[in-house]
Amino acid sequence: MIALEIGDKMNDKYRRQRGLVDQERVSNLKILVSGSSGGVSDLLVLLSQFGIGQESGFIGVLRPNVLPDSVFWKLTFPNAKRWEDWEQESPPHRQIFSSLKDTEHFQFDYHLCLNPAHAVHDADLYGYAKGARAKISRQPLSSSPIYSEHVLTPSMRVAVAATMLQQMLRDVDCMAHMKISDAWFTVTCRVESTDFEEVRKHITGIDGTLVDVQLTSDGNATLARYRSPTQPNLSPFDFLSRTMQSSQKQLSVSDDLGLIPWDAPVEVFDSSWSLSGHELVLLGAGGLGSWSAPLLVEQMEEGTIHIVDGDAEIEFHNLNRQVLYNETHIGSKKALTAAQQLQLLNPKIHVESYFEFLTPHHLVQEDFDSDEEFDDLGLETSLLFDALSRSSIYLACLDNMIARTILNESAIKNGSIMVNGATEALHGVVETFGQKGCMVCRYGKENARSSEVISCTEEGIRPIASIVTSTAWVGSMMALLTMMNLNPSSKDQNYRATWYEGNFEQFMPTQPPWFDEPCKYHI
Repeated sequence: MIALEIGDKMNDKYRRQRGLVDQERVSNLKILVSGSSGGVSDLLVLLSQFGIGQESGFIGVLRPNVLPDSVFWKLTFPNAKRWEDWEQESPPHRQIFSSLKDTEHFQFDYHLCLNPAHAVHDADLYGYAKGARAKISRQPLSSSPIYSEHVLTPSMRVAVAATMLQQMLRDVDCMAHMKISDAWFTVTCRVESTDFEEVRKHITGIDGTLVDVQLTSDGNATLARYRSPTQPNLSPFDFLSRTMQSSQKQLSVSDDLGLIPWDAPVEVFDSSWSLSGHELVLLGAGGLGSWSAPLLVEQMEEGTIHIVDGDAEIEFHNLNRQVLYNETHIGSKKALTAAQQLQLLNPKIHVESYFEFLTPHHLVQEDFDSDEEFDDLGLETSLLFDALSRSSIYLACLDNMIARTILNESAIKNGSIMVNGATEALHGVVETFGQKGCMVCRYGKENARSSEVISCTEEGIRPIASIVTSTAWVGSMMALLTMMNLNPSSKDQNYRATWYEGNFEQFMPTQPPWFDEPCKYHI
């Protein structure tokens, strides 16, 4: 028997997105980036997360006049204080240019331009983010009516950058028509018997795993198949031929991406405000949490953020979208590592970590070590009850509905607001729950209490494809909605927005048709 080891192709950073894109084409793209310091910084982080320009590919940058300026730049390129430092980390695949004239001898596949200080011509896609206003366009736009620094701009900028990258992937024919949630190799054998019970009795995987069985097409034998836990050093996607989406660059794109229309008159949220003295609970330090938490921490002048996650370790294939972590963190607990990373970003605030999953027992204050009723449940005393009681906003960065509903129940009980986010493959949703309506109202009792977990692993749960564009958009919008609800002028209105392959839609949720009376917390 030949022992096969999991190799680089199966244990790679981009495993979860290979079912959505042509990863080989992506890694060979040649991309030019321009715009403001913050805009260029965020675009380069997203390009890095996606794996662009890592083989024969290339990333060029029109050097902004200001040094790199993004909280995600600090996480992704901690040793690159200057643009030249970033260039020197990988000279064959990175180059800094002083002007467009210097790029004339290079053939780029695409030019992205985000928040340019002055008109930049010849870009394939332009993006703009100022406060709660945002827009992308095929043509350069005049400046927004909002010029001052704004607490929402970094979050809005990330949402725009993610949308720009999603449109670019379609324009350069990298997005697959059919989405694959996962792919793997199986061992299949033909057994000359049609007695399934006998087949399973005498044949299993080498580790004792039961096989799936089915009749052959001729009905005279059985096909016995199982997925080996040890995969060969091959990528199953290399054995698939897929059709990519085609796009014409002159086609329109989702242009207005802000919570305030780009050309709308000036309103109250156009003036910035201070984030000071608040306590927040962030439940889930994976993809969504790792994009929303840094944006919040960066803007908080003082206060506390409670990071809750029960995942035992960070895995290598998390790194294509969980920007809080890098390869040195593999095997570490998410909650603790996230708290350490966030504390380094802003030493002025308090960051607390909780290595646990949210359960109904967090809704009541009990001493579970001394309560006989809970002895058989193995529950330990938790400080999370106090954190929930003190916090004004909860961020639900979760992978299952029942945990969201439990958190929603706690928010209703404590008079807090819940900002909920979810993403699967190329679809994302972000929404708020104030003191009217609940998870049951919006999703129905069966869905709201569903215990199905969708995740990026395969053991016992439904695997999903994951891509940084969706994750970054939802996470940044969750941070933006959190900050808007911390504005003194906030009216505690419920809100919902969806994102699919870069197409953005927002609306105010209304009374669901299956209830004919005002919600009295059907939870």
